[in-house]
Amino acid sequence: METGYAYGGGIEYALPTESFLNFFRTSAVTIKGEYIRYDLGSRNLVVANVGPAGTPGIGYISRVSTEGSLARAGINYKFGTY
Repeated sequence: METGYAYGGGIEYALPTESFLNFFRTSAVTIKGEYIRYDLGSRNLVVANVGPAGTPGIGYISRVSTEGSLARAGINYKFGTY
């Protein structure tokens, strides 16, 4: 299990009923976009190779980083009253 941090933000916009994207022609349609950045830290891993007949081979240390970004977009239809 990894621990770290994440941050981001987003926006949602209600489409006007006369918009060409609003194919339902109702006030219940929205579009949204968001961005999330995460970083779960990094660590060193020992990578060892085994030589012929089980003899020790050449190994090395590799640094692995767990970080990335997510971008999402969507369209929503809100059912019921709001």
